Amino acid sequence: MKWIVGASAAAAVLAAAASVAVIAMGQSGGPSAQNASATATPTPIPTVVPPTTGPSAPAAAVEDAFEDLVSSVLDVTTTVNAGDIDVVLDSLKAVAAPIYLSGVEAERMELEDQGWTRSGQATVDGVETLEYDASKTPATATIRACIDSSDVVIHDAAGDVVTGGSPRAWKIFAIEQVDGAWKIIGQTFADDPAC
Repeated sequence: MKWIVGASAAAAVLAAAASVAVIAMGQSGGPSAQNASATATPTPIPTVVPPTTGPSAPAAAVEDAFEDLVSSVLDVTTTVNAGDIDVVLDSLKAVAAPIYLSGVEAERMELEDQGWTRSGQATVDGVETLEYDASKTPATATIRACIDSSDVVIHDAAGDVVTGGSPRAWKIFAIEQVDGAWKIIGQTFADDPAC
């Protein structure tokens, strides 16, 4: 999983919401996907547990921990819709700073305001460490992840598929380690997002 430090709270929240909407809008699917999600029994949302590494762990171990973390976060954030926001935020609070959680909440609000529903699952298709400093207290890292949203489908209020955007995009995450556990402290988007 990848984490990035946000430069400005308001800008990060808006960028996160806009980026998620654009990526998700690039997906396609038929009415059966909407009907399946509308009639399915809600799945309980698990609490995401922060991954740990030892002091001064090599960058490869941090990448592995991050990939696990991002995958767990995506399992929660891409499969639930607007009404589940409180449960989603509770499940993520151990692994994400308030600025990141604000972006998740803004995304849910956008879905609700538009009357949109989302189904499908985004996945991590590769991670790369951009910076890692184990000597800092707390240790920090900047990692980018290729997020594949090709299986995510957005339907508008009328049930039509919302299209546009790219199904695969780099997201950059800032993470920090507290008591051995890694936490997302921010997220930004690459200038050239295609991956």
